[in-house]
Amino acid sequence: MGWLGRRACGQRPAHRPYIDKGLAWPDNQGGKGHNVTALVLPDKSYAVVVSETRPGDVFVSKSLDGPWKQLGSIQVDANGFEAREGRMSNVSMMVRPDGGFEIVARSGAIMISTNGILGPYKLQGRSIYSNMPGLPTRNLEDPVVWYSGGMYHVVVNCWSERKAFHLTSPDGINNWTNRGLAYDPATDFIRYTDGTVNHWEKDRASRRVPGEWPCRLLYIRGHRCAQRSGAGKRQSWQ
Repeated sequence: MGWLGRRACGQRPAHRPYIDKGLAWPDNQGGKGHNVTALVLPDKSYAVVVSETRPGDVFVSKSLDGPWKQLGSIQVDANGFEAREGRMSNVSMMVRPDGGFEIVARSGAIMISTNGILGPYKLQGRSIYSNMPGLPTRNLEDPVVWYSGGMYHVVVNCWSERKAFHLTSPDGINNWTNRGLAYDPATDFIRYTDGTVNHWEKDRASRRVPGEWPCRLLYIRGHRCAQRSGAGKRQSWQ
């Protein structure tokens, strides 16, 4: 099937063994959902965003168990910048502290909506990766954005180096700074209480929600919300 045919499925609880909850929206394009990301909305409902194989389609639900209903597709206002920078490819989304919505796309472009999750989102400028000291100039993808500790954060993968880089900004728009490697397969990453140490290689980035570890699966209040699957096989964390 390949990545063009990947589907979104749901899993919970927070700890293994994981439970396959089936496709999140089986009656909508057969559950199609590559590069799925999710978030808690201001009204405490949930949203799932699909990009790359779908044009920023947004699904919403009052429960992590569904049902999921398609709300619409994200709209982008180029705002005088290159429209291609705002393409819905490998996007990560968050609710800003001011109540707006922020997207970072594969291109590294920042987009902000003050008019709800569907936008329109206004491009804020060129890619934040441009001319960033110490950051590779090619093969960057799968960014993830969040806010914590009074700063906006982006972790972006360089697939050819199998490493990820950590960027921060005081307002989520300007003055992005490269803080160095987020993880490196040659370096210890997490040490567990039983002494086990793991090393991370480059993989798909995913949502980080404050209070939870960043990992491939989305965590919201201790629940896994959505994960891509391919060729009919549900993927689970190993």
